Amino acid sequence: MTSRRRAVAALHFGAFLWAFASTLLGPALPLINRDLHLGYAAGGSVFTLSSAGFLTGSLVVAAASTRFGVRTLMLASTGMLLPCLYAISQVSSYPLLLTTVGLTGIAGGALTSLVNAGVSDLSADHRAAALSLLNVSFGSGALLAPLFAGAVISRTSRWAPMYQLTSVLVLVLLLLAVWCLPRAAGGKGAAGPGRGSMRSLLFHRRGMLTFATVFLAAAVEWGFAYWSATYFRDVVGAGTVLAANMVALFWAGMLVGRLAFGGLLRRVDPHRTVTVCAATAVAASALLAANAGIGLSVAGALLLGCSLAAVIPSLLALAIDAQPHASGAISGLLMFASGGGSLAAPAIVGIIAQRSSLAAAIWLFPVLALILLLVHGTTKPASIVRTISPPAMRPAPAESTHHE
Repeated sequence: MTSRRRAVAALHFGAFLWAFASTLLGPALPLINRDLHLGYAAGGSVFTLSSAGFLTGSLVVAAASTRFGVRTLMLASTGMLLPCLYAISQVSSYPLLLTTVGLTGIAGGALTSLVNAGVSDLSADHRAAALSLLNVSFGSGALLAPLFAGAVISRTSRWAPMYQLTSVLVLVLLLLAVWCLPRAAGGKGAAGPGRGSMRSLLFHRRGMLTFATVFLAAAVEWGFAYWSATYFRDVVGAGTVLAANMVALFWAGMLVGRLAFGGLLRRVDPHRTVTVCAATAVAASALLAANAGIGLSVAGALLLGCSLAAVIPSLLALAIDAQPHASGAISGLLMFASGGGSLAAPAIVGIIAQRSSLAAAIWLFPVLALILLLVHGTTKPASIVRTISPPAMRPAPAESTHHE
C-alpha cells in the first residue's frame, strides 16, 4: 500500500470513528436519562452541547489550519477525543455529562473538518468521488454504532461500556495518524473562510439560501438521528434494544443513498436530485410522525435516510470541486451550517416534548423538510461556489454569465 493510500485510509477511519462515537449518544440517551434522572428537555441539552462543541472545533481548525498541517491537528484532535470519550463513561452528574459531551464535540468537529480537508487535498483529480466515498465511511460508522449499542445494552443493561470500548478504537486511530499521515498531509495553508468571503455569503441572497438549505438538511438528519431511539421506544412501543436497532435502519438508508448518489449525479441534474430528495424526506418524516406502528416506522426510517443522503454530500463535493482554491472557505461555511442545524433541532424537539409530548415534537421534522424543499427551490446549490469565493478567485464575468 502506497503512502498516499495509507493516509487516505487513516482519514477514512477517522470519519468512520467520529460517526460511530457521535451516533452512540442517541441509543444511550434512554439509559442516561434513567441513571441521571433527566427529562426530555435535559436530554435535548446534551445534544445541543455536543453540536455546539462540534461548531467550535470546526472554527478552531479553520483558524489553526493556516499555521499547522493536517497531521499535527489530527494528532491533537484525536488525542483530545480519547480521554473525553472515556470520561463520558465515568460521569455521575448532569453538569459533568454536559462538560464531557461538549469537549468531545469540539474534538469531533475538529476531526471531521480535518478528514474532509485531508481527503480533498490528497484527491485533487477526483475530489467529488473521494468526498462521496468519505461520506460512505461516515455512514458506515453511523450504521454500525446503534447495532453495537444494542448489543452492549442487551448484555449489560448499561451505557458506559459502549464508550469505554469506543475509546480503544480512538487509540487505534491515534496510532494510525502517527504512522500513516505524512507530515505534509493536507499541508499548511488550507485556510478557513476569510472575513470577506464570510460577509459575501451571509449578505448575498443566493448564498444565504444555500446556507439555509444545508442548515435545514442537517437539522432533519441529526435531529431525527438523536431522538429516534427514544421516539421508537417511548411512542412507537419498541423495546430499548429494538429501538436502537431501528435507528441503524435510518443510517442504512443513508449509506445506500450515498452509494447510489455517486452514480446518479453523473446522469441527473444535481438541483433536481436534491429537489426530489427533499420532497421524499417530507413524505418519509410525515410517515414516521404519524406513528403507524413498528412496520411503517421501519419503512419510514429507511426512506428518510435514503432521501437525505444526497443533500449535504453533493453540496460539499460540487462546491469544492468547482473552486478547489477556495476549499477552506466553502467547506468551513457549509460545515458550520450543518453543525448549526444539528445543534438547533435536537434542543427544539426536547423543549416541545417536555411541554407537550414527544409524539407532537416529532412533527417538527416534516415541517423542516418542507421548508427545505421550498428554500431549495428558489436557488441552485452551485450558486454558493460563486458566492463565497474570495474576490480574487471568482470566475471571470464571461464564465459567470455562461453558468447563469
